[in-house]
Amino acid sequence: MLSINKKSALGLDIGTSFVKLVELTQGFRKPDLTSMAIAPLPDGTIVDGLVSDKETLKSVIGDLIKSVNTTIKHVGIALSQGAVIVTKITIPEMSDDELNEHIIWEAEQY
Repeated sequence: MLSINKKSALGLDIGTSFVKLVELTQGFRKPDLTSMAIAPLPDGTIVDGLVSDKETLKSVIGDLIKSVNTTIKHVGIALSQGAVIVTKITIPEMSDDELNEHIIWEAEQY
């Protein structure tokens, strides 16, 4: 999970009822759990898998980060299965700029 260049990272899991935060530091053979925090989300913050109250979510995440007293900038975020779309496409060879435009066009279909 942690690369050699990044000695520590935060993991953030945003659920419908709770937000969970972990701080990991690179150990000798595996990451070490340095700190963790969990906070409940007020009802209505996330409805049907969509964030309906961004300011409340932002505040809860900010409070969690303050509670673990970290300055880490690298964060891994967990997404629910319903929040991710995976589709295979076949495209011809093209330049990087054309590929970027094509990927955006494909994503807009969903």
